[in-house]
Amino acid sequence: YIQKLNEALGINTQQFMQYSSLYGSLIKGFGLSQEKTTAIAIGSTELTYDIWAAYNDRYKTLEQASEAVRSALTGELEPIRNAGVSLSMASMQEYLDGLGMAHIKMENLSDADKVQVRYATMVNAAMSQGIVGTYASEIQTAERCYESEDICGYVAPREILCHRHAYF
Repeated sequence: YIQKLNEALGINTQQFMQYSSLYGSLIKGFGLSQEKTTAIAIGSTELTYDIWAAYNDRYKTLEQASEAVRSALTGELEPIRNAGVSLSMASMQEYLDGLGMAHIKMENLSDADKVQVRYATMVNAAMSQGIVGTYASEIQTAERCYESEDICGYVAPREILCHRHAYF
């Protein structure tokens, strides 16, 4: 997968793996399964690249965008607000309600469940803002990317957003 990203987008595979590993370690600490951890770690890395590309006036480096995403996953609200993402309890509850999950209350969720809702809310905000794929669109070889489902879009959000009840 990472090799395909490198070929299509010129993404530094070592850097991508570093960020994915960093997110994976953080997420695993919340007690998620390896499968969920991997999906969210890779999706968070992809999201980081898109946030950096879309908001490079606010996040001057990829590391700054990564810090915002890492902070958001742990529940720190401020750094990700520069990308127009609100992760307040109320906004996340609104997100769940919009998915038809009003019976699930944020205050009753475990930390593991909350990290999944934070992640899904960030991805939803990125999709709403139209920044998904921003990094790819700024790369010369992006046209090849959009021809292949295997390397485009976010793998994890499809699971989380489409199979709403799988994680709760």
